[in-house]
Amino acid sequence: MPCIASKTFHVKPPSYSKDATDLQWHPLTQWLWDNSRDLAKEALNTPYIQGILNGMLSPDEYGRYVVQDIPYCYADQETFRALVSRTDGEMKTFLEGKLKSYVSYTRELMDWWKLNDSNSVIQGTAVESYINYKKLVAGKMEPHYFLIANLACERLWPWLAAELKKRQQKPNVYTFWITDNLSDHAARETEAYLDNHNPSQPINKQQALEVFRKCMSEEVAFFKWATA
Repeated sequence: MPCIASKTFHVKPPSYSKDATDLQWHPLTQWLWDNSRDLAKEALNTPYIQGILNGMLSPDEYGRYVVQDIPYCYADQETFRALVSRTDGEMKTFLEGKLKSYVSYTRELMDWWKLNDSNSVIQGTAVESYINYKKLVAGKMEPHYFLIANLACERLWPWLAAELKKRQQKPNVYTFWITDNLSDHAARETEAYLDNHNPSQPINKQQALEVFRKCMSEEVAFFKWATA
């Protein structure tokens, strides 16, 4: 999905850690990214993203993907609303900010595509799988893990845009996609919260990596689905 706050800021991808198993000095969120770069590269090489780079992506396939983003965003909106209702303090405040962004972006999408609500869109297999996994995370794990699940797209999309910007030799019909997704504001916001907030139950780093990589895999599958 297009990350809802990835609009204007150029992102420099985090560097690799010297030792991916060393978590004492390495921030959690950068460690997650460093250990998922293989999936980021796989996403970059999908026909969908390469079609944006070379301008050859079919408009039908572009629209096919973006329309599927509506039920995805609506599901996340409902999940954030549920998490807000069962949290308090700093976590509640942070989740309320995310919820506000999702409500605004989902409404913008539906207005643009002239749809009444998410029920107007039949979910494809890729978005259905992604939604179900994130619902599982939100329902079975502490709220921090849902933020980690969401961070996968928040960090991936501006990285993809930055990579395409470096590679694109001349503008094409999809250059707007690159420009619109360069901002990593949403990712930096979530990373700062996760790296500096101390939850009542410490985050299990291996479980966090499993969640992050699963959602990165779902991102890849979603891109592949659009051009299948």
